[in-house]
Amino acid sequence: MQSYGRTASDAQRWYCPLCRSSRTRKRPDTRHRHRSTAFLEWLLGDLTIGELLRRYHVNRRTLDRWFGAAWTTPPRPVPPVSLAGQVLIVDGVYLRQDACILIARTPGGVVSWMFCDRESTATWLEFFATLPRPWAVVSDGQKGLKKAIRTIWPGILQQRCLFHVMDGALKKLTQRPTAVAGQILRRLVLDLSRVQPVSGRRGWLRRYQRWERQYDTFLKERSHGRRPDRKRAWWYTHQYLRSVRHLLRTAIPELCTYVDHPTIPRTTNHVEGGVNSPLKDLVYQHRGLPLTKQQALAAYFLASKQR
Repeated sequence: MQSYGRTASDAQRWYCPLCRSSRTRKRPDTRHRHRSTAFLEWLLGDLTIGELLRRYHVNRRTLDRWFGAAWTTPPRPVPPVSLAGQVLIVDGVYLRQDACILIARTPGGVVSWMFCDRESTATWLEFFATLPRPWAVVSDGQKGLKKAIRTIWPGILQQRCLFHVMDGALKKLTQRPTAVAGQILRRLVLDLSRVQPVSGRRGWLRRYQRWERQYDTFLKERSHGRRPDRKRAWWYTHQYLRSVRHLLRTAIPELCTYVDHPTIPRTTNHVEGGVNSPLKDLVYQHRGLPLTKQQALAAYFLASKQR
């Protein structure tokens, strides 16, 4: 056999002088690799379907046939054997109202993921059961998530995402609170981002406790009247301030763990900005896909981020 030019699809053609016939050599492994590369370049990259059609000289139906197997066999997570001494950052992202992805990663990369219908204690417990115990966990403080962490990894170090706490508090306080108590509390919340040394944490806690004592009676004020959306004839006048107080009270025990352990991130930005945001952009870029293909898209994306 001798080389005899190339075919229209750019494959090497071979010619036999004895039987005077030409043929190409079939390489299923190479074909599968090229088709997988084309699929990922379109799914996760910037190539459009039109560019792929022109590159491979095929029509849309052929391309759909090439990609069929890839849609039905998405990658599965391979959880690590050990997470000793490592920080696990966990969060959930919704593809739609009834489809959620639970994601766990370290600062180095994605560790594992699981598809479920929603975030709950049961789904988080099922997810954590597939992972070894880490040294510390950073989370947004979702109720079911916190309960699952306490159940499966009792006594573990926890860091509440500082951004989620500040964002939730500032939304309720608004930019210009009318009450003096709200103005002082807003300043306290903003100062959370600057808490670094142990002395700074103690100073902030003393200021917050002073605020609670000073405005305790103020926050107990009630308004009276009849409203169709309320069963009782009174309600707390400063409900938003009370809500922020409750948020800070529950978050404080896990809010400044990073001060004592500087290697622990103080936010979930590794997941929020490094995984969730680009994943949502990718789902929007391929909008119109059914749920099964959206989940396959998410699996390929997360596998590309896995360490």
